[in-house]
Amino acid sequence: MGPFDFSSIAAQPWFQAWQRAVADSMAAAARDPRVMRLGAGMLRSQLLWSRAMQTMWQAAWAPVDALADRE
Repeated sequence: MGPFDFSSIAAQPWFQAWQRAVADSMAAAARDPRVMRLGAGMLRSQLLWSRAMQTMWQAAWAPVDALADRE
């Protein structure tokens, strides 16, 4: 048994009710159009950030690649 043994807590009826309530509220939030727009915006931001980092990396290595092509 580790220091974080939750088996006795997980068997409690109040904990099971809390888990059901959290699962129900998360399922409802996942269908909310505002949450969907937020998720889409976050994904778009991550993709733009990733593209910017890739462009920065390529620009940083462009001089090295140019020197390697001369040889």
